[in-house]
Parts: sequence; C-alpha cells; structure tokens
Amino acid sequence: MTRPRMSVLLIEDDLAFAEQIRLALSESALQPRLVAVQSAEEAWRVLRGQDPQRSIERPFVLLLDLHLPGAGGVHFLDDLRHDPVYCDTVVLVLSGAESQEAVEEVYERNVAGYVRKATFSADSSCLVELLEHFEGKVVLPGEELE
Repeated sequence: MTRPRMSVLLIEDDLAFAEQIRLALSESALQPRLVAVQSAEEAWRVLRGQDPQRSIERPFVLLLDLHLPGAGGVHFLDDLRHDPVYCDTVVLVLSGAESQEAVEEVYERNVAGYVRKATFSADSSCLVELLEHFEGKVVLPGEELE
C-alpha cells in the first residue's frame, strides 16, 4: 500500500510568516499538501468540512500559531483536545512567545513540539526537517499501517 502524501493544516494569521512556511515546504522534497487558514474559526470550518474552498483529510499534522485573532491558539488547542474526532491530532506549535510558561502551557495540552518563530526565520529548514521525521517514520492518527 502506498502512503498518502502528508497534509499540513497551518493556522497562522501573519500572512508573511505563512508565506515563508509555504515556500519552505514547496521547495522541500517532502512536498506536503498545505491548507492554510488565518484563525481558529476558519480551521474548524475546514476540519468540519464546512469550507467550500478548502478541506483536509487524515493523516495530517497541524501547525498552530498561539497568537490568533478571536479564539487564540491555546483556546483552539483546548477545544481540539476535547473534540472526539480530532483529540489525537499531532500539533506542532509555532510561536513568537519566548516565555517558559507558554511552552509549559502547550505541552500540558500534549503537543508534539514547540518551534520558535525566530528559529524558523533564521533557518527555514528546521520545520521541514521536523516534518520529514514524521513522514515515513511516524504513524499519524487516521493513517493505516502498511
């Protein structure tokens, strides 16, 4: 059985930063299918199949900015962890927050990793390399074993 191409749901309101991520992923060998939204509300519409323009299917990795308009990233993460369909989603946090409290707060919600935006901005390959570790090596929720 052939593995489906990895999909990535990016929740990021900074359009310039989202474009950096899109560019880094499009230039990588990984070539994941990227679905980008700017708010938690948009993400829920995509996840629930209520967005006529965008959709995402498992397996996917979610890249989450913490500082979002409306319901912030931590609130979204709380809702995600309580959702019976998406509670097991693999989440990587992308944040400019540099406090230990912010890091601890998201790890308490079972994220797979916390990537500082400054780290990505200095070396965009770090996120690609992280996603490559998931591709082909980690069985994601909703993915069948070969």
